[in-house]
This record gives sequence, structure tokens and C-alpha cells, in this order.
Amino acid sequence: MVSFILLLIITSKNVHQLEHEAEKKQHHINSYSEICYSLILMIQFYFFYGYVYFLFVNKQNST
Repeated sequence: MVSFILLLIITSKNVHQLEHEAEKKQHHINSYSEICYSLILMIQFYFFYGYVYFLFVNKQNST
């Protein structure tokens, strides 16, 4: 469980670093829409992996 949380933290930090680099390179309105889109994808990613992990834990507890 701890390693799973650490993995999520590491991936989120990498995404934030990429977003900051994109902001530095581009100061256009398009970059903001790209960041919003990437944040939406990141939220979906967290929900999906959280759900899969929740199912995995429930299966382990039941057996």
C-alpha cells in the first residue's frame, strides 16, 4: 500500500514538473487548456487506479 501511494506521488510530481516546463516555454492561452486537459487525465488516472487497488484489497481480505 505504501509503495502504491509513493508511486502515485512520484508520478504526480513528474506531471507537475512537465506542466511547469510547458508553462515556461509557452505563455499562450493554448498551454492553459493543455494543462487543464492533463489535470483531468490525471484525476481520471487517480480514480481508475484507486478503484483497481480498492478491488484488489477487497479480494485479498475475502480470501
